[in-house]
Amino acid sequence: MQPELSIVIPTYNRRERLRDTLEALRHQSIDKCCFEILVVDDGSDDGTNEMVAEQAKNKSAEIRYIWQERRRAGTARNTGILAARAPIVLLMDSDILVHADHVRLHLDLHCKYPTPEVAVLGRITPGEDGVDLLRWSDSDIVQTGYATGGEPVVSGAFFVTADVSLKKNFAIEAGLFTPELPVVEDMDLAWRLRDRGMQLIYCREAVAIHTDPMDTVDKVVLSGKKYGRAFAEWRGRIPLYQSEIWELGGRFNGGWKHFRFRPWAYVKDAVRRWAINQYSIGILLRIARNIPILNPPNPLLLRLCKEIWAYYYRHEYYERRRQLATLEARKRSRE
Repeated sequence: MQPELSIVIPTYNRRERLRDTLEALRHQSIDKCCFEILVVDDGSDDGTNEMVAEQAKNKSAEIRYIWQERRRAGTARNTGILAARAPIVLLMDSDILVHADHVRLHLDLHCKYPTPEVAVLGRITPGEDGVDLLRWSDSDIVQTGYATGGEPVVSGAFFVTADVSLKKNFAIEAGLFTPELPVVEDMDLAWRLRDRGMQLIYCREAVAIHTDPMDTVDKVVLSGKKYGRAFAEWRGRIPLYQSEIWELGGRFNGGWKHFRFRPWAYVKDAVRRWAINQYSIGILLRIARNIPILNPPNPLLLRLCKEIWAYYYRHEYYERRRQLATLEARKRSRE
């Protein structure tokens, strides 16, 4: 019997977290014949294959395992989407826990809205006991309209592959994920889906608990660096969205809306660049690391983490842009 929905989970050296994810998916309230689970292993060497084989022995859910050489999450997701047997694909990370009705909630909305353009976003949260120092609160999910049946439709900017489902052919027609991007590959695909008319329904009841949230200052630093490099690569390799990438980077840079809607943000940005620099960032880091991480987090710590993230984002972005420009100049000189 062909499943109605395929769950695609890319993973790399997350054996124990993935085990918990699979355990939660094996105990869904929906009939096991309605969905399948595809684990795409992006070159793990921590025994992930043995663990998945053990999970697959339990017949409460169909689990398929695909191994590939290390080629990043975007390529792993592409592999899983192309191998999916169902017409609907639920993209999920390997550090997500879900409740028993999760798959049913996604599938019910797709049955209610069978048109290719409809996608469904779950509510991604660190859980009641979890802390995320860069967390988007529910108030940040800006409702841009409503579907015919009354569900909230949100901006494609919130298309996050930690827990989002869409029609398989719609994703393939949009070109799937760009393999070269280390992060933000979900945003890159989201804009192409948006240009094809995607409607992203926000299902608040489909709770996806993120078990590896941004809960330390060091993770905030690494995230800022990673996103800065990725945005530089993205802007350099995909010229179609040059202006939008710049605006989105500005919003991530400080949590504002697009600059063109708030001209005063340029002044604020100039002040922040002057105040937070290579000399003062060390002081901010020491202050942030000495503030206890509580639940909910200290408001001062949240503000400091946003500024720290923005500093490292800017630094890595411009550094990577300079590197790419140098490489391009060398290439032209050789020609």
